[in-house]
Amino acid sequence: MSSYGTGIEFNPLMRSLFEASPVNAALFKLALLIFYLILIPFAARRNYTLAYCCLSLNLTLQFSPPITEEL
Repeated sequence: MSSYGTGIEFNPLMRSLFEASPVNAALFKLALLIFYLILIPFAARRNYTLAYCCLSLNLTLQFSPPITEEL
């Protein structure tokens, strides 16, 4: 972020959080992760297959390389 600025962030919510403070953006991501880790076990009790698919999709999106205009 310090090299390229906040313009590389495609998500407008995260871009505004990064512009306010990188700490706010990190805390928001951490809070979402904790919420997700609490929510998935409850969802898995009702529909394991759906919870597994959502978790797999989330991990794929989180750890895939970003899509940029340069590609």
